[in-house]
Amino acid sequence: CGVLGMHPLFGPLAPSVKNQFIVFCVGRRNYWVDYLKELFEKNGAKVIFTTAQKHDKQMALIQDLIHFLNIVLARTLQSQNLSILDIYTTPVFRLQSILMGRILGSSPELYADLEIENPAFRKVLKKFLSETHRLSSLINNKNRKEFIRVFKQSVNWMKNFIPVAQLKSAEIISLIDRQPIEIKK
Repeated sequence: CGVLGMHPLFGPLAPSVKNQFIVFCVGRRNYWVDYLKELFEKNGAKVIFTTAQKHDKQMALIQDLIHFLNIVLARTLQSQNLSILDIYTTPVFRLQSILMGRILGSSPELYADLEIENPAFRKVLKKFLSETHRLSSLINNKNRKEFIRVFKQSVNWMKNFIPVAQLKSAEIISLIDRQPIEIKK
């Protein structure tokens, strides 16, 4: 029989599998693995083959870290005793709040398992906390020059993606602003 670990990289809010990624970690290939690949691709999904180890390493970054960041952000905002509705907002904050709300609208049990059970996330989390401490020290010590240097290193790393991010985030923010969100207290 075939053995396949399969991870759809989208949740229940996706309207279809079209243009969505599905990761296949094949343990033993057979007819059904190929059948599933063809079925998903026929419906517009993008199937990626990788190993379980590479999958877990990637998920530690693109899933666990991002969810962790948003949970920490929510906890920090909550600790300030402000209602999310009473905060002066910028376009970036509105966009980030939507992402934070999307994550917090999911299953806490699922997120606990995602964060705790992926051994690759512990290494990523350690590095994240180290970077957080480093930037905190620069801010606390008012080391503007070093902060700018570190910031520019990140800019250089993302230089090819920044124009895309600016364009796409502007499009999303424009859509959000055209369709205001009404939240009942």
